[in-house]
Amino acid sequence: MTALRLDKYLCDMGQGSRSEIKKLIRKGQVTVKGETVRDPGFQVEEGDQVTLSGQVIAYHAYEYYMLNKPAGVISASRTDLRDQRQQCVVDLIREKSRKDLFPVGRLDKDTVGLVYSKTLFDQAGVSYPDETWTWDDLCEASAQIYEKTGKYGYMAYADDQLGYWNFVYQAGGYILNEDKTQAGFTQPATRKAMEFYINLQKEPWCPDQNYFAETNPGTAFISGQGAMYLEGNWNLMSIMENN
Repeated sequence: MTALRLDKYLCDMGQGSRSEIKKLIRKGQVTVKGETVRDPGFQVEEGDQVTLSGQVIAYHAYEYYMLNKPAGVISASRTDLRDQRQQCVVDLIREKSRKDLFPVGRLDKDTVGLVYSKTLFDQAGVSYPDETWTWDDLCEASAQIYEKTGKYGYMAYADDQLGYWNFVYQAGGYILNEDKTQAGFTQPATRKAMEFYINLQKEPWCPDQNYFAETNPGTAFISGQGAMYLEGNWNLMSIMENN
């Protein structure tokens, strides 16, 4: 530990806000190495014993926890939550020392991701999707897979959460504004994304809605008839267990 201001030391250890701690220090409720310190800016060195109201406050530069996240809990810190009524993973850790814990990685309540077939990508000689992909890359890969294998590329199922919503957000549009008082369907970015998504079914490498009326994209994917589709985390476990 490098030298720290006394007020920051106690604040990092979750003993209160910076202003609250300064008041406690000035009231003489804090000692360092057995001596009362009334200066919030006093420099605490590694190995110094700090007490607050008679209780020893040990400093932990880092804390690590492994957590089995229950369903319905958001993988985020409380400051990241838009809706403060939701429960986040940090809330589940009751006896933490640091106040600034945050999760590594995301496993949100509802997460949608692109599922793709390495087998069909390899057969077509197409590189796997990555974070640099654009809509053009999606279409180009789909066309190559269809040409080389005769199988569908991206399967643009006419759905909201597992379909066009994701493209709307990528384009910078929205379905509802943040305070949920206005729909975004007339916004240029939203219209652009929806038109793009709807028109995908006009491509030869994408099934149309008549196909999806009889076969959902997950079934088509598992049977090797399509290379890509969007799926939710709530469905993936059962799909993997049953196939």
